Amino acid sequence: EFLASEVVPWMRKNYAATGDPSRTIVGGSSRGGLAAAFAGFQHPEVFGNVLSQSGSYWWSPPQELERSWLTRQFAQSPLRPLKFSMSAGLMEVPDQLDTNRHLRDVLIAKGYLVRYAEFNGNHSYVAWRADFAERLLALIGNPPASAMPTQTRSPCLPVQRDRCFLAHFLRHPGGTG
Repeated sequence: EFLASEVVPWMRKNYAATGDPSRTIVGGSSRGGLAAAFAGFQHPEVFGNVLSQSGSYWWSPPQELERSWLTRQFAQSPLRPLKFSMSAGLMEVPDQLDTNRHLRDVLIAKGYLVRYAEFNGNHSYVAWRADFAERLLALIGNPPASAMPTQTRSPCLPVQRDRCFLAHFLRHPGGTG
């Protein structure tokens, strides 16, 4: 509730952030991935995109006897206007990887747009860092050609250009330097 009712309105007011849920991303890793998916589930009018890296979808409230509470909520509820970009490491503990795959399958069966990937890594910030740009691009798409710099100093190969542009843009928001 805090994100949807206080943080996002404050960001919109103070930073001219978009009010369009289809351009608003909530994301996290591990339990943060679970929290991001829950925020999207509870407030699709605020968050239209969920980025989850190795989400802890095995979690359930203490009073619940079954695991994977949030996955069951998605399975039992009407389709919401949400897109998902999810990933999990192939070296995660089995419950972590299996519950991410299960949520992916439930979301796809319900009709959600889901981009899912498994990376060669474990449950760590180093692995998530390497995967983060892919997850973002899966939600926001590639930058338009008009946003590409006319001259690039990047040593990127053509197949890497979108990733390199995003990295360049994040380092130099004005598109220079």
